[in-house]
Amino acid sequence: MILDAAKTLFAQNGYHHTNIDNICDQLEISRGTVYLYFNNRKDVFLAIVEEAMERLKASSARTKTRDKRSKDKAASFRDLAGVELTRTLEALFEDEPSIRILLQVAPGIHPEIDALLRQIDDLAVDRFTSFLRASQKDGLVDLDIDPRKIAVFTIGGAQKLVLDTVVKRGKKPDIASLAAESIRMSLGR
Repeated sequence: MILDAAKTLFAQNGYHHTNIDNICDQLEISRGTVYLYFNNRKDVFLAIVEEAMERLKASSARTKTRDKRSKDKAASFRDLAGVELTRTLEALFEDEPSIRILLQVAPGIHPEIDALLRQIDDLAVDRFTSFLRASQKDGLVDLDIDPRKIAVFTIGGAQKLVLDTVVKRGKKPDIASLAAESIRMSLGR
């Protein structure tokens, strides 16, 4: 309840223009209630970013299946890559406030938050790199570029597409479509 309200306020107003009183007013609760769970505004914000990390970890823990019998390996790989990237993005960006917080508001606020953002980014990149390497091993794709570089480029591009859709276009992003476009652009397949 507290984190949901705080997430909405941080996404709308930014970190520096949201305080504990704003969160309390939104929920019609006392400051003491918030301070039972959090020491300060930074701790509230950190908990929101940590939730994104936990969603990504939970999503990464799920097993994925590959259809190695596909006659069109390139199409099969594209489809699988799109699914993999979609899962990653959907775990991180469950809603518009998550998108705004992770990609716009959080960077540069505090070293502890920046460290967590790097961990989230590393987990997402490592996950997609592992997928690419497994796809190479399974014979679904032959990559002539380092899979990690492809993962960094693909995820970075997808994040930028999501942010552009929400911030500049004011639309709800279709994560699966943006993931598929990002795969086509980064892998040319």
